[in-house]
Amino acid sequence: MKYAFPRVLLIAFIVLSLTRCATWYPKSKQWKPIPIESVETQYPIASRETYLRFKRKHFAGIARLDSLLTFNDIRFPAEMLLRQGTDFHHVDLPPFALPPDSMLSHILPTLQLLQDKIIPLVGPVEIVSGYRSKAYNAVAGGAEHSRHLYFDAVDVVPLTKIPETVLKARLREFWYQEGKRYNLGLGLYDYKRFHVDTWKYRNWGDWPDQSE
Repeated sequence: MKYAFPRVLLIAFIVLSLTRCATWYPKSKQWKPIPIESVETQYPIASRETYLRFKRKHFAGIARLDSLLTFNDIRFPAEMLLRQGTDFHHVDLPPFALPPDSMLSHILPTLQLLQDKIIPLVGPVEIVSGYRSKAYNAVAGGAEHSRHLYFDAVDVVPLTKIPETVLKARLREFWYQEGKRYNLGLGLYDYKRFHVDTWKYRNWGDWPDQSE
């Protein structure tokens, strides 16, 4: 019995030490969510403050877009859809633009497809380019009749660490199997960026030579 008290202290010390170790170890292994600017430095995103200033100027139009997205159960925020692109620093034009009211509903089929079919294949994504003004599209080198001008196209990048080869293989397979059904226009670019629209069934970018 004379050793009982020290033994209790020893056991308590060991338990406390193990508890502290157990608490520390998982924390040292946790990964923080990767912000989009850290996924690929090629794709800078305008700051939240810049968007809020833009929103104050176009509050009524953005409110109408927000209502449309909510009503159709679209979970992408308006902020993403109004990003003109990721090269706004180089073209010296505003990073955000608002489409006319007559175009607001154009984006819904594309977002529905992205949300319901493509994200389950590749994981969550960030929209880095949605609507573009004619001025921005021209200076940024976009196609003359880019679907971004009509607000029915988005450029996106994944927010996961999915390998680029896996990402593109899954997207190509989906295009071959389901693309016609959705009029899917799918463009595959470098650094995991890809284009989605529902205007016309076609593909471009990183595709195998179909003559082989």
